[in-house]
Amino acid sequence: MGPPMRDPLPTDLTESQWVAIEPLLPPPLSGGRKREVDLREVINALLHLFSSGCGWRNLPDGFPNRSTVRHYYDLWRRAGIWEQILTVVNSSSNSQSKQNPDR
Repeated sequence: MGPPMRDPLPTDLTESQWVAIEPLLPPPLSGGRKREVDLREVINALLHLFSSGCGWRNLPDGFPNRSTVRHYYDLWRRAGIWEQILTVVNSSSNSQSKQNPDR
């Protein structure tokens, strides 16, 4: 869906994380509208939200609408997908820390 319309943040998914996470996400419902939101940006918004401690209303400009982000978070949390996403993010972060112990 193209690059984000905002400056990158340290909490943004890496390409390798996205490649591992994308297959975990359910496809759009058949018969409905085409999905207009970039799910990678929804995840980036959630990672920023939870790592920075900012409130839902304080998500920076450039992320998807907070109600859209909250909708996907609730959906993925109930389905157990959010836990899988965090597992990918945490395991790749741990791998990077072991490769770069000075960071």
